[in-house]
Amino acid sequence: MFKLKLRQLKESDLGDVYLNKDDNASYVISDDISLFEKDKVNILISKETLPDVKRLINALNKDDDSNIVMFNTDKGTLRIFLQDIYYFQTYGNDLFLHTKNDKYEIKTTLYQLEELLKDRNFVRIGKATIVNIAKVTEIRTSFNAKLLLVLANKEQLEVMRSYVKSFKEFLKL
Repeated sequence: MFKLKLRQLKESDLGDVYLNKDDNASYVISDDISLFEKDKVNILISKETLPDVKRLINALNKDDDSNIVMFNTDKGTLRIFLQDIYYFQTYGNDLFLHTKNDKYEIKTTLYQLEELLKDRNFVRIGKATIVNIAKVTEIRTSFNAKLLLVLANKEQLEVMRSYVKSFKEFLKL
């Protein structure tokens, strides 16, 4: 969940805050802006902001378990963090979960997913696709009143014309 990159401060300065450290973390905590990473949530800390950063880390950790979902697959059960999911897409009767580099066939329906992911960063963009809005890096206009989404892994997905209005409402545009 977190990657710690410090030059002046020490990890001990954070006190008893639990850091679920991971090299592929979504959050980078650093005291030096030059150590920030592209495509990550970067948190700049200093001695003065330590109390606020501690509260933020504790809040993120508190929700950590609620950000894990499990799906049945042909090979067993897949346990995955929501932030690792890029999108879900159906191909015929099969439903696939897409991550940065992998694709898993899961045993559920898009309707069940919509219910599971309600009030999260996921939005339906077509009859066959639900996308994690946190993985969208660019939104472009496309042909026939459609939108084109560019994801963090450079994949592109279309927001179908009949879903553009609800997509914009989701984004509060």
